[in-house]
Amino acid sequence: MSAQAIQQLRVPPSEAFAHNSVVDTLNRNFPDTTHLGDLDQILGEASTNQAALRQQLSESEKTLDSLITRTRVEALTQLENARDFSSQRDNIEDELAYLSHSLVSSLSPAGEDNGPTLLEDIETMHRSLKELENVRAYVAVVERALALSGSVTVA
Repeated sequence: MSAQAIQQLRVPPSEAFAHNSVVDTLNRNFPDTTHLGDLDQILGEASTNQAALRQQLSESEKTLDSLITRTRVEALTQLENARDFSSQRDNIEDELAYLSHSLVSSLSPAGEDNGPTLLEDIETMHRSLKELENVRAYVAVVERALALSGSVTVA
């Protein structure tokens, strides 16, 4: 139910409409004076009905005020939750952008200051390690050759 519909229902009834309705009902139910004897009984029932309706109206207004208050509190709570979620979403987007940037390869042409990724660093270090192992093996061979050449000349 919209706020306008609730406000419209909270407006008190129109006295002119009620008066016209009563006149129409009396004219319809009591077309002549012979039927006026039943009027006292009907007025008594109407008074009893009016008291019951006033009691219902009072209870409905209390319930409506309570419901409106609870709804406003719930709406404010939901608004605060939505703001929190929006903030969390912004933080996640920032983190995702940072992580995405760190995954972009230095070999990619799209970036300006892209550095190498961790995988590229590991691959580079692995190649350097292989080169150093080859150099060490070569030095070991040269050392052995020199050791052998030194022992050959002594003999």
